[in-house]
Amino acid sequence: MDVEQEKPVPSGAVPSFDDVNNARLKWYLGLHSRMLDLVGDYAGSERFLIEGDSLLRHCFEDSKIDFEGEHFLSRDCSSAPDDSLTASAGTDGFQLLHAAYEVERFLESLVRRLCNFHIVFFDSLSS
Repeated sequence: MDVEQEKPVPSGAVPSFDDVNNARLKWYLGLHSRMLDLVGDYAGSERFLIEGDSLLRHCFEDSKIDFEGEHFLSRDCSSAPDDSLTASAGTDGFQLLHAAYEVERFLESLVRRLCNFHIVFFDSLSS
């Protein structure tokens, strides 16, 4: 592996923006993430918090939730005899019912495993 040597910065000199960013990137790439299984490690008996925005993001990453309307727009509506079908082809595709189902399904899986949790939303993240 080819490792780039760091250039020493002369004393009293301010490092450039790129040097600082490269040093941060090098430090960040050296970090190792730690996975924690809350249910397995704590047997679901310890109370824990679920940050609400992260819960929503996790559930909305489901590929079956069609945010862009790609599945609907991929159908060929040009030969449809009814104009109402072609008029709705410009919808955004957001499926609220399926999104709510994904959140409920995730929470139900935690409840089924007897997890003790609270969901919190922070006001400071609302803006």
